Amino acid sequence: MVREPSDDDGTRSDNNAQPTRRGYLGTAGAIVGASALLSGNALAGDKKKPNDGLPTPDDVDVPDDTSASSPLRVIDEPGIYLLQSDIEVESGETGVLILSEDVTLLGNGNTISGDGSGVGVFVDGEFAFGNVTIANIEFEDLSRAVELFEPNFCRIVDILAEDCSTGVFQSNDADDNRIITSEFFNSPLTINQSGSTVAIGNTIEGSDGNGVTLNDEGNHIFVDNVISGHAEAGVSISASLNNTFIRNEITNNGTVGIEDDGETNTFIDNDLSDNEDGPCDVSSPDNTFEGNDPECDPDE
Repeated sequence: MVREPSDDDGTRSDNNAQPTRRGYLGTAGAIVGASALLSGNALAGDKKKPNDGLPTPDDVDVPDDTSASSPLRVIDEPGIYLLQSDIEVESGETGVLILSEDVTLLGNGNTISGDGSGVGVFVDGEFAFGNVTIANIEFEDLSRAVELFEPNFCRIVDILAEDCSTGVFQSNDADDNRIITSEFFNSPLTINQSGSTVAIGNTIEGSDGNGVTLNDEGNHIFVDNVISGHAEAGVSISASLNNTFIRNEITNNGTVGIEDDGETNTFIDNDLSDNEDGPCDVSSPDNTFEGNDPECDPDE
């Protein structure tokens, strides 16, 4: 969440003073560094011995009240886990269900794929309260590649999702999660009723709808992402507040680059060129635009 600077941070001294672009860019730099450190520690700093393969539902007690459906593999204890082979998911199935905090799941060169349905990895925050890392996994042709249902402080790092209805789906107060240097092709992102996601250095390209959808809550930060080639808006914001977009390439989308009916959102130094219906469609004047190309205003 971007803090409100005091007067000595370079803001105006009037009652409606807003943070300067320098303040926002400094915050973005700090976030990039912190997120890189987080992801590195999660993947390399844990000295626990990796588990040999993933348990099946026959190996563990799967709670009856989990929100995931028909898991093929289940992780219910902390540790580092490696996929030992590809997983094929059918309709109504979940490839990997995570029911524990302090878990790192590594793809190990393998893929979780479906037939246009099913979920790749489901983190159930009713049991896995947080600190889950999902890294280096490829997902293909699923309903949802990764679903975060309520967990906090999770990291999605260096994954590839192709032809999934949703690349990452967050819901039900899944807060303070990170999506870092991942690729999503025809696999858009949807964040519902969750807060404080940080997305840095991702490529999100070519879906049949919006590239990124933010619904309710807010305080999300998107820095240095490519969000382009979508049939509808690059970014769609609905009733979501205090979001910040810095240095993103939001281009070549089928309607506008940014569709925003929220308030107190900030857009700085984004490339908004070559969108079919212009850079943006903004319903409220209570948003901040600075240094974008081309620039937006609430009347566009």
